[in-house]
Amino acid sequence: MTSRDGYSVGLTRGRLTRRVVDRPAGVWWLSPPGAVAFVVPVTLGLAAYYSPADFRTYFRTPKSLTSGTAALFAVGGFALTLGALVAQSGTRQPTRPGRWPWLEEPQLAVLRRSSTVLYRVTLIGYLSFVLAAARNGVRAADVVSAVLRQNVASGRLEAQIGTVPGITTLTQVGIAWAVVATLVAVHRPDRRDGARAVVLGVITLLRAYLLTERLAVIEVAVPIIVVVLLRASQSPSSLRRAMVRVAPVPLVALLLLGFAASEYSRSYQFYKTRTNDGLLVFSAKRLSGYYATAYNNGQLLLTHEHYVGRLPFDTVQALWTAPGISQLHTYDRLTGRDQGQDYNDILNTYGNPEFNNPGGLAAPFVDYGQYGGLLALFCAGLATGLGYRAFVNGRVLALLLYPLVVTGLFELPRFLYWTLGRTVPAVVALLLVDRAVTRSRRRLPALGA
Repeated sequence: MTSRDGYSVGLTRGRLTRRVVDRPAGVWWLSPPGAVAFVVPVTLGLAAYYSPADFRTYFRTPKSLTSGTAALFAVGGFALTLGALVAQSGTRQPTRPGRWPWLEEPQLAVLRRSSTVLYRVTLIGYLSFVLAAARNGVRAADVVSAVLRQNVASGRLEAQIGTVPGITTLTQVGIAWAVVATLVAVHRPDRRDGARAVVLGVITLLRAYLLTERLAVIEVAVPIIVVVLLRASQSPSSLRRAMVRVAPVPLVALLLLGFAASEYSRSYQFYKTRTNDGLLVFSAKRLSGYYATAYNNGQLLLTHEHYVGRLPFDTVQALWTAPGISQLHTYDRLTGRDQGQDYNDILNTYGNPEFNNPGGLAAPFVDYGQYGGLLALFCAGLATGLGYRAFVNGRVLALLLYPLVVTGLFELPRFLYWTLGRTVPAVVALLLVDRAVTRSRRRLPALGA
């Protein structure tokens, strides 16, 4: 028989024995090839399927995406998939006692302490939002009114709240907290972590609503889902393992419902008197539009974003938007062009600024050309494939970072999440956590891998 911790239990010569059940960890749609196969064909297919009339009717923009460019994006997705398959091939996952992620108690102790620090740093970031709002005259009554009226489409409250440069960015450390706290929770749930999850969950939802920043919810929720479901992939229950394999179906439904809930207070308040669609149908079209117009905007960039002296931007965006470099307008000084203004001008002339995602698959081709873009995507596949292999093998650095990689894979049709400046605080925090865990292992030479 099989025990709850994943061991096979039996009697040998009157003694109770245990052996490891050979059930490797892994979830097909959390791997780079699986994630790309899950999101790219459907979203790119929709972009190609929508007619020019559909683009004008649903998204108020001309359709610029050509069949040739759509094919190029498909080949780019295949290049990333191929790189990941090469990285993942040829190595059998080692059989280890217990269940993924196989963290030892000393490692868990470091992660618990790190979780507390990350939680407090995240709260400092959110407190700075409160102070900025109070400084700019936002009252609690204004926030309550915005929630009750379910209308933040004007963006007035978002602009009034403002930020504290370098401090409000610490809210992004909440992503790191989600990863670390979930890794600890799958081993031994703690009421204190549960209470913290409720607090940060409510605050993050409020932030996403008031600042019209849905990505803030996605980038916290996805890492939690990744860790929980990979743990469940080694469950002794065959039903639970089957549910993990088909989890994309209910997750997509949940995404649509959450999107519809947020759209009600955003664009639907404006369009509900201008359309015969109900909220759910309207939201489904709107959600597909974010992906379809991202590919369309990628076409616009390939067509119009060319000039002498242009430097790669989207694939290294975190560099150009880093503190100091951004304030000095370094990219604009080096190229002689205002990249942000150029993109806005392209959207205003040929697209719709309301749908401004630049397209993640397009970015390497815009920055490096066709062959350079394919090479960049293949290398990204190699990197993410190696990351996934290390993740399922329980390597600490991959345990911490790969959940963020999955967010980037799911958002690939819309933008390159990995290169955004907003990911830097979480990555830096997780690298510091890895260093703390590594130092603890050095002090305990006998600690298992």
